Amino acid sequence: MTGLSLWALVAGVTLFAGTVQTIAGFGFALLAVPMLSLVLPPVEAVAVCALLGVTNAALVASNAFRDVPWKLVAMLLAGSVAGMPLGLCILLGISPDALRILVGTVTALMAASIALGLRWQPRRRVTLVAGFVSGVLSTSCGINGPPIVLHLQASGLTTARFRSALSSFFLLNGVFSLGAFTVSGVLDARALERAGAALPLLLAGNWLGHRLVGHLDAAAFRRFVLLLLGLTSTVVAVHALVGLRGG
Repeated sequence: MTGLSLWALVAGVTLFAGTVQTIAGFGFALLAVPMLSLVLPPVEAVAVCALLGVTNAALVASNAFRDVPWKLVAMLLAGSVAGMPLGLCILLGISPDALRILVGTVTALMAASIALGLRWQPRRRVTLVAGFVSGVLSTSCGINGPPIVLHLQASGLTTARFRSALSSFFLLNGVFSLGAFTVSGVLDARALERAGAALPLLLAGNWLGHRLVGHLDAAAFRRFVLLLLGLTSTVVAVHALVGLRGG
């Protein structure tokens, strides 16, 4: 694949995932990480998506800080930071194809859990556990959203507070994740270059999402996103299994 075609693919994925995140409040990493891991080394895909994801979260959160339930977000963040070292060990300790299988499997499981609408009692220790799982996933395969989405859905928040809590958590969690990736060397010059080249498409996706959000059937759009996640995760897992067998 030439440099131009690779940039076009990364840019297209960024535009689509950024639009979905702005409309649905989640989905950037769930879509972007498995798609990009098909054409980039998976560790690089995780780093690029972390950079773009925290930028997108900042754009979304900038319009929502007034409604944030900060106590709940702080507890989720504390659990997440505690889980990040374990996730980083996983990221750095397994082969690229094994990491692709992990990304595909986690994407499928998380999409299924959101589709099924799993519920639990939002107690204090459950909040910390949800944050911990999110932290492990954040630094191992770059997919940190579903445990937080499910927990916030169970917390009985209004739509405005749900979106505010979600975007604020994504922003703060992303900052800590980038710190871990920087210290460990996962975040390098190549990842910065790829993320910088795709940044204009992220901004375009955010703009497009805001224009579309009031004109789409929310339930139909959600089903479309979940179906796409299922298909993408299957392709990634099969691609990685073929790579393992070929190796």
